[in-house]
Amino acid sequence: MIEKGERFKGKGQNKRKGKGERGKGKGQGRTAGPPVAAGLGMRQDLCERSLRFSEEILALNRRLLPQKERFAGTLFQLVRAGTGIGSNVEEAQAASSRKDMAAKYAIALRESREARYWLRVLRSDPVVGSSVDPLIAEATEWVAMLTTIVKKLRE
Repeated sequence: MIEKGERFKGKGQNKRKGKGERGKGKGQGRTAGPPVAAGLGMRQDLCERSLRFSEEILALNRRLLPQKERFAGTLFQLVRAGTGIGSNVEEAQAASSRKDMAAKYAIALRESREARYWLRVLRSDPVVGSSVDPLIAEATEWVAMLTTIVKKLRE
């Protein structure tokens, strides 16, 4: 596990550096966090944002639950995909390597694409209509953010 002040170097190379020993060149001493993040704050923002998205998906599920026979399959898939984004973003925070982190974010990316699909399916129903447009917009933003993160981690 990487402790505060340490840099991710690879297996068996996590040693704390003293003052003046840090690399100064571009790309040296990159942290294990997502490269688009400006530090812990951005990663926590992703976790919080994914939690809020999950809460909105669950609220939509509760709202449409009385019409279960009409939306059951779609809602089930949407809840799984929508909440899966957050669980994988959280898992990525504890990734053991850059490759593992990229894999977790890639799963979250697939989940966000799936959630967007199910939301678009729901939008086609007259009962739901445009009420899900804000959620579709948020899912689209997740696709964009996670695509960028995965690409940068795989560089």
